[in-house]
Amino acid sequence: MPPGAGVREDVFLVWREMEEVQVTRAQIEDMLLTIQSPSPRQGPATSMCEDFISSRDWLSRHGLKAQRLLLYDALVDCAFRHSDGVVDVKAKPECGSTMADAESRCKLVNAKYCDRFAHMTWKDGSVVHVYVTAKKCRWYEDMMKQALATLQRRLEWLQMGSRELFGTVLEEKVYFLINTSESMKDRLSLVKSKIHELIQEQLCHKAKVNFVTLSSCVASWRRKVEDVTEESLDSAWNWIQGLEGGGSTHMLEALRLALADTDTQAVYLLTDSLPDQPAESVLAHVQRDPLIPVHTISFYCSDPAAERFLHELSETTGGRYNSYLPRTQDAGQQLPYVSEDVHLLKEEIEQGKSDMEKVFKLRAQCVVLDWYHSKDSKTAEKSCLGRPHSAPQLEGSARHAVGNQDGNRKLLRKTTRQSTQATCDPACTPAGLRDLLSRGGEQALRDWMVPETLSLFQANIEKQNQVLHSLGSAAGEVEQKKERRRRPQLCLDEPTAHWLRTNSLVARRLTMMDILAPVGIPQKAKYVPILDKRIYSKVFDEVHPFNSTIRGCQQLTLINPLAVDLEGYKTKLKEVLKMYERRLDLMVWRALTPEEKDKLASDKPLVFRENREALLQALERLGWPLTQEDVDLLEDQVRLGLSFLQQASDLQQAIRQKIQEPRPGKGADDTLPAAPKETAVQVLDTLRGQRVIARSEKDGFYYTGTVKRRVKGKRVMIDFISGDCQIIPLRFLITVGGAGPCPPLVIGDSVFVGAEKQGAGNCFVPGVVIATPRRLEPIDKLYTVYKFDGKTIRPSRPESTAHAAK
Repeated sequence: MPPGAGVREDVFLVWREMEEVQVTRAQIEDMLLTIQSPSPRQGPATSMCEDFISSRDWLSRHGLKAQRLLLYDALVDCAFRHSDGVVDVKAKPECGSTMADAESRCKLVNAKYCDRFAHMTWKDGSVVHVYVTAKKCRWYEDMMKQALATLQRRLEWLQMGSRELFGTVLEEKVYFLINTSESMKDRLSLVKSKIHELIQEQLCHKAKVNFVTLSSCVASWRRKVEDVTEESLDSAWNWIQGLEGGGSTHMLEALRLALADTDTQAVYLLTDSLPDQPAESVLAHVQRDPLIPVHTISFYCSDPAAERFLHELSETTGGRYNSYLPRTQDAGQQLPYVSEDVHLLKEEIEQGKSDMEKVFKLRAQCVVLDWYHSKDSKTAEKSCLGRPHSAPQLEGSARHAVGNQDGNRKLLRKTTRQSTQATCDPACTPAGLRDLLSRGGEQALRDWMVPETLSLFQANIEKQNQVLHSLGSAAGEVEQKKERRRRPQLCLDEPTAHWLRTNSLVARRLTMMDILAPVGIPQKAKYVPILDKRIYSKVFDEVHPFNSTIRGCQQLTLINPLAVDLEGYKTKLKEVLKMYERRLDLMVWRALTPEEKDKLASDKPLVFRENREALLQALERLGWPLTQEDVDLLEDQVRLGLSFLQQASDLQQAIRQKIQEPRPGKGADDTLPAAPKETAVQVLDTLRGQRVIARSEKDGFYYTGTVKRRVKGKRVMIDFISGDCQIIPLRFLITVGGAGPCPPLVIGDSVFVGAEKQGAGNCFVPGVVIATPRRLEPIDKLYTVYKFDGKTIRPSRPESTAHAAK
């Protein structure tokens, strides 16, 4: 056809036929897929869920290998191959002649950097270098612990409910063969309860089920497997409740009945003994239909021959073996045959623990070798430059192994000082290093390898022993120093006056003033010319209604005991008093002669405080072999300490009384003279909604709040900004905002200054103005305030000192 005439008719017909064939083919393929792979039924058929798969299949999805947590999978980025080679070396000739030329001999040598890394045998039998960093070790530990926790949960789940006896029912159409012979008569009630759990937990999700009993004659619940419905399961449970034990075990006939059903997908056989028929006959019969697995369940079976038969029966048909024994009987003895699902999980857990311990050990070896090679800074510098050009490229973490030696050296020094502290990483303490490296350290040496490579392992072990010995010595010295520091020395031969220079209450800073000084606020009296006298500000009487004062000529120190740890102070004081009394008892007892000790009728040092008169008389009879000044000095320290102890107790009692003082409505201030009813006039609450700062009863500090309402007894209810609601006396309240007096501040004025306190809103603490803004400089608007805690700040008047109290 000429160009532009279109498509020929015969070509178009062939093309259209081909398109129809393609459409028809696609339709047929869709129909085949629908027939071969029907859509899953909505209802009980949910066996593809993880609750209905075997441990082998579950481990293929969630095991250590699937998560790449096995030892070789986890260390693949931390290992690099060992490098060695053959070189020619000159050696003395064998003839022994000193005039002959040196002979060339071949020698296998290792790379220069090989002795700086830990070694291990890889899964293919080769030797590799490994460098495990701290980050890698922590990551592996975290991931392994998560995986082990998941495995443990799966193991505990398999040992609960019906799965403890029957395991996990995998198939959709199953037969259950239950032995009801004479040997099962006493335990048939337990089997019934487990079958009830099985119906509720697993069979309700299956498609078809049938039950068969084994005894002298075989009885089945239905002729074939029955569809699972609520009514059918109730009927099966009623039939099972009526079972009674007795007779023999006719297992072969029951298996024939189950395997003859064309819908059978699996058989679950529960028994406690061998069948009446020969075991070979039973095994030969089940081998005729190898596509149907027979899962055997050993129930309180104590016969080894029966366990062997059941295990062989399940193994021959591709089924699983499950064993049921009481946990008190199962624990502590190694059974020849165990449940497959449980055994696989336990093996996986043991494998994970073993791999984690090997990683810890490799990490410990890396730390020890880094420490050994970093002792000399020159050696460390050479190690960074001593890698030959012919050596292969290092992997990620191994590339920085030598560079991290200084950091590991600091780490080991730190861990040596802190060896007594508990850490999560076993390779962080000398004791943990010693324990890890002592387990299985010679395993690599027992494997065959060439002598040159074997020498690397031996050299590393010697280096580890040297470092562990030095760390153990250092840790022991640190512990001895701490023990000496922990136990005070009495030093009886030293004069008491000299000993008290470092051990008196003043030297140990255990006086009351030492404890109260950090929270003390020194104040000086202010001279008022019009009164011609010095006076003290009354603001602190309202700020600290409960305080201790120490008055001098022109000075006042305000102390808030609520901010002092009096209980801890009393504990330290009691320990020091015991030390004083112990020294006094030993000094006096050592000065007595044996005759005087016999008169006192005691072979142990007496307590001086309880036997003071008798001991003083004995010392006078001996002419005071011990100076009386030593006794008086220690007694003075004991009396002074007891007085401080009593003051602390009195202070604690006063604090408790202040906290327990009556609330509004219970005190004497709450009762006001009642006015006559006819003259009663409602008083306008002018403070309601007023923004104020008020004193909190919890800690004695002032916080921002809002007046909620006035209560009886000259008190108001305050809603603090922190959300707390308290009833506060009016004398502990200062209004802010609005048209109020704002007198100018001068040096020496006592004020409240804002101090942010986390979690408590705006907090105001007392202070004293020590500098005011310069009037000639308008930009300068900051006051200098000396706070009660000894700190100096520079706030502006609107920000904090606007709430000042003159």
